[in-house]
Amino acid sequence: MKLHRYYLLALLVGFIILPVVGFAQDVPEDDPFEDDPFFTKPVNEWFSAGTEQVVERAKSRSQGVVQRRGVDEGHRDVSGLGLHSGNSALDKMYPYLRFNRVEKIYIGAHFDEKLSWGVMEDLKPFGSIGYSFGRKEWLYTIGLERFMGFERRLKIGFSHHYITDSEDQWRTGWIENSLSTFVTGDDHMDYFSRRGIQAYSVLRQGDYFEYSLAIMNDSYKSLEETTRWSLFGKKSNSRINPFIQEGEIQMVTTGLSFNRRNISLSNRFVMSADVYAELADIGLNSDFEFNRYQGELRSAFRIDQTALLRNRIRGGIITGDAPDFKQFSLGGISTMRARSFKSITGTSMLLMNTELDLGKSIGRPDDELEWNNFWNETRFMLFLDLGWMNELNSLTGSYTTLNDFSFNDVIADVGAGVSFNTLRFELAWPTTDLSGTPVFWIRLNQTF
Repeated sequence: MKLHRYYLLALLVGFIILPVVGFAQDVPEDDPFEDDPFFTKPVNEWFSAGTEQVVERAKSRSQGVVQRRGVDEGHRDVSGLGLHSGNSALDKMYPYLRFNRVEKIYIGAHFDEKLSWGVMEDLKPFGSIGYSFGRKEWLYTIGLERFMGFERRLKIGFSHHYITDSEDQWRTGWIENSLSTFVTGDDHMDYFSRRGIQAYSVLRQGDYFEYSLAIMNDSYKSLEETTRWSLFGKKSNSRINPFIQEGEIQMVTTGLSFNRRNISLSNRFVMSADVYAELADIGLNSDFEFNRYQGELRSAFRIDQTALLRNRIRGGIITGDAPDFKQFSLGGISTMRARSFKSITGTSMLLMNTELDLGKSIGRPDDELEWNNFWNETRFMLFLDLGWMNELNSLTGSYTTLNDFSFNDVIADVGAGVSFNTLRFELAWPTTDLSGTPVFWIRLNQTF
């Protein structure tokens, strides 16, 4: 059955209006961060404050909205999980130990971090190097970056890389996916080889806004599958790693991030957002001329002491002649959870995920990965996934556009789950077959 348009409108009202109303009720007349020692006071004042006062303020902050992250412990933005919120598209310092169907085992090492704002050297080198037993070659990233200006809000850098990359990092993290591939054979990423250079700049404005601009020149090549081994099962359950349209892409990327640290806007509401553009159709020497625009809005509203409403709206548009691996896809982990992996593809996409999180307590940030609190952190979830993708017209050979959007074309999945601290179990059904067999998920990260 088709999802009725009034249900969708009601969900949008619940997503936008109710949290804002709750936020308005909680915000005092003065600045809600006036007494926040972490973001508003100079360093010398922070250390001069009494210990009891600092502890009390920290306890007050712990009563706000908690965003659990999972085993990858990364900040999430429109491009995926990364060390640096808002800049995962620039930050390619991947885990030094991983397992997947094209690399087999990758073992490497990092020296220093890219985009580390805590390091104040004028000129800082960074990099990583490792060996892929599947590809039978060394992979690396090496670069330099430095602060610009007296206020140290601007950072510029340059890097050269030869890496295994994926467009699926917004679905799952590298650690979670490595464990899934190793244990069950379910690999939730598609891979390709990327070699090139990148010059970038990142500007931080206060505690909430971060702007990035980069110029990239990369060569993309397909990677063959080198293993289908898994601990439980003779063969991997994943699809064959697809061949891509190979070529060289020169493009300018730019992004804007709001509330990259997920600072609570009140003790009940937190919201963050990212917009990101890849511009390869601006007269550069690229084998593919296209522009890709993406945006994502995430929020969490604390209904009461034991209930949390979490939402995400994500969308994207592609113009021009984009290679196949740059097209959008829905289905599978973190998207439409009752559908097959990447079963829905296109050049215009809308996705909405809603989760109602219920349990004993919301918890505190320092409890995230303490396994001795495993049973005390039991939580129950109800979720809804809504998705829309434009379609390929078989007669014209072109895709429909956002102008062709209709509520009747929106597909929906529903489900329920339980989480024990970091470990999550989920069951998902398509609304067209609620009496059928559900799709079962084991997760070690949040969906979003």
